[in-house]
Amino acid sequence: TYKNVALENISMTEIDPVVLAKIWNKYAIYINKHGSLQDNVSLWTDTFKNARLQGIRGNVGTDDFYTLISKNDKYHTADGSFGIKVKTKLQRENFFEYAKNNVARFGLALLKFNLHNDRGEFAMIPMVDLDYQYEEEYLYQMLGLTKKEIKVIEDFLPNYYG
Repeated sequence: TYKNVALENISMTEIDPVVLAKIWNKYAIYINKHGSLQDNVSLWTDTFKNARLQGIRGNVGTDDFYTLISKNDKYHTADGSFGIKVKTKLQRENFFEYAKNNVARFGLALLKFNLHNDRGEFAMIPMVDLDYQYEEEYLYQMLGLTKKEIKVIEDFLPNYYG
C-alpha cells in the first residue's frame, strides 16, 4: 500500500511509485528531446514503407502482454494498415530488433492497460535512429538509467523472446 501517490505515478506495472516516477521522468526527458515511437505510427498500406504491427497484441497476465511484436515473424508482414514508418528495408529490420528490447517494451508498459497497441500506447517508447541496431546497454545509458532502475525494468518484464 502506498499513500499520497500522484495519480500519474500509478500504473499497471505495480512498481513502487517513487521508483516508477524516476524511470518515467528519464523516458519523458529523452522523448521530449528526440520523440517517441508514436510519432512514427503509420496507417499506410504500402508494406515496404511500413513495419507492420498488430493493433491488438498480447494477452493480459501472460509473457506477451508488454510486447510490440510477436515471436512469429509471419505477423510482421500480415495484412493491416497499422505500423511504423520506415524508409528502407534495413530500417524495417532494425525496428523489429528494437521492438524486442527492454527499453521499448518498458516504454509500452508505462501506458498499456489493455490488449490494444494502436491507441497511443507507443507515446512513451523512445524513438531511435532506425538506421542502426542497438545493444540493450547502450539504450539504458541513452536514457540515463541507473543499475537499480535497470534491475527494476528487467525484473518486471517477462523474458518473452528468450
